[in-house]
Amino acid sequence: MLNRMSRRQFLQIAGVSTVGLLAAACVAPTASTGGVASSGSTEKAKMIFSSYTWSSFEGSMNKVLDDWKAKHPEVELEGQFAADDYWTKLQTQMASGVTPDVGISDAGRVVSYAKTNTLLPLDDFIARDGFDLKQFIPAAVAQYRWRDGDFDTGADDGKMYGIPADGQGFIFAYNKTRFDEVKVDYPTVDWTWDDLVTAAQKLTSADEDKWGVVSPVLYSLLRGNFVYARWR
Repeated sequence: MLNRMSRRQFLQIAGVSTVGLLAAACVAPTASTGGVASSGSTEKAKMIFSSYTWSSFEGSMNKVLDDWKAKHPEVELEGQFAADDYWTKLQTQMASGVTPDVGISDAGRVVSYAKTNTLLPLDDFIARDGFDLKQFIPAAVAQYRWRDGDFDTGADDGKMYGIPADGQGFIFAYNKTRFDEVKVDYPTVDWTWDDLVTAAQKLTSADEDKWGVVSPVLYSLLRGNFVYARWR
């Protein structure tokens, strides 16, 4: 018969450093959790990797999973991909207690997932394997570090609930013609959020449908970052 194995035990066996591009490991009980075989059995431990997908992303990620499986033939790894309904699917899985073991998540969701104990802190595994977080942009790492009780991520003494897959910078673009029209100096690297607000007010002419600043980002959580940064 099979002896059931927790995700924590599984990750200790498989090694979390091999999933450096993945966002987090879940710890909620799940029917998909595999087991280590008893003497004489050849049944593999099982792990589910979950990710959203678009265009050719699924094909690229499957190559990563195939590489991992080649290095860990003792584990049966299943990739689960979803498109538009990915976050809804993930939320439903968490509510039902049948969650993926490892997967792609989003820094904006770390707090809500970590505070409900859905995510497994990775600090012990990072330390055990000597996984170098300095290879990443510090701000990207901070997004996945959370201290219990905090409103947001980033605390130096917080625990790591994921490893960044990428770091995306934001570009501030401005219309020189409009700045010249209202005789406002161009932005500089020394600008503060107050400077931005002051300039935006001067640039705005509502009756002409001209506005001082816009955040053309479809993802609402990213718009919120600007508001939070302004008042923090």
